[in-house]
Amino acid sequence: MTPTSSGPVGGVLAGRICIVTGAAAGIGRAIARLFARAGAVLVVADRDAEGLASLDAALVAESWPAPVRIVVDATDPDAPARILAPALARGGPDVLSTTSAPIPYARCSTPPTRPGTLRSRST
Repeated sequence: MTPTSSGPVGGVLAGRICIVTGAAAGIGRAIARLFARAGAVLVVADRDAEGLASLDAALVAESWPAPVRIVVDATDPDAPARILAPALARGGPDVLSTTSAPIPYARCSTPPTRPGTLRSRST
């Protein structure tokens, strides 16, 4: 797979909506970059706005599409809805990677489920 001016060509996550929390630094940032290189449409979240801007700039400099950035503290009660909203608007999410504080799934008013997207580990 090679990046082009319009983003990746192919990739195992091509067109998949992927949320990565804790994406401003460390493991979360590495996961976001890996997902971008695999063709994902990224929604990245972190409380570090500068770190997210840096990630955005790095991806764009490598000819990958800019992610949707959500500046939020994942422990805030409204965080799940704020993080999920842009992914749901795009028909996802297909992948959720949480490397920040745990997202309290029970607080999500609209669970991110679509037929055929959730599989057990045995499949």
